[in-house]
Amino acid sequence: MRATRHPAAGRLGHVIQRAIAAGLLSLLMLIPQPGMAEPVDLLFDTRHLEAVPPGTALSYLHRRAATGAPRLGPDLEQRILLETFGEGEEAAVKVTMDADGAPRQLERFRGVPGNPILMVFLETTVSAISRATGGSPFYLRNRIREGLRDGLTSTPMILQIGAARLPARVLEVAPFRGDRNADRLGSFAGLTLRFVISEQAPGMLLSLRASMPEGQEGTVSYEEEIALLIDG
Repeated sequence: MRATRHPAAGRLGHVIQRAIAAGLLSLLMLIPQPGMAEPVDLLFDTRHLEAVPPGTALSYLHRRAATGAPRLGPDLEQRILLETFGEGEEAAVKVTMDADGAPRQLERFRGVPGNPILMVFLETTVSAISRATGGSPFYLRNRIREGLRDGLTSTPMILQIGAARLPARVLEVAPFRGDRNADRLGSFAGLTLRFVISEQAPGMLLSLRASMPEGQEGTVSYEEEIALLIDG
């Protein structure tokens, strides 16, 4: 499957690059504490790429669809490429945004315990909500971080992918439920984050999705997803 090039993809790459350069993505990394809930550990304190050999390339489809949110611009679809290099202290991960259009390489990730695609997804989601609502990205990051820490649920499931059956978990949270600024967030106050994770899948992260429940005609709708392309 090949993603289509979109003009917004280059701008999105700039946003992610600036966030990394400013060190803002580190705010999204939850430092594991004794007794921390297992779902959070699965996202932030699990070596998602441990079983992925150096020199492996994983492809992800990133898409965004929205209505009633003109600040987000047209819908987006692009391919993101993740490549692993080296071992031990030399291990690094390279992430290339819009790999099929105008490739933009992010700074290499080193010393990150999990899959950097998680950070890319969270930052793109924060950026989209901030643009759509005019809300502070710092405030949004903190609310999402608190939601992931305190409200993440975990549900086991079996995925059927071709002839394979993969044991997986669905992690979900509604980070803005009961938020004191729900009125300012509008429809985004109902946002749900959903992560599908399987230890038997390369990179472990199969799907990361942010979406809102369907509302009445004329209300804002929004969905952002990064999904592993199993067939490459």
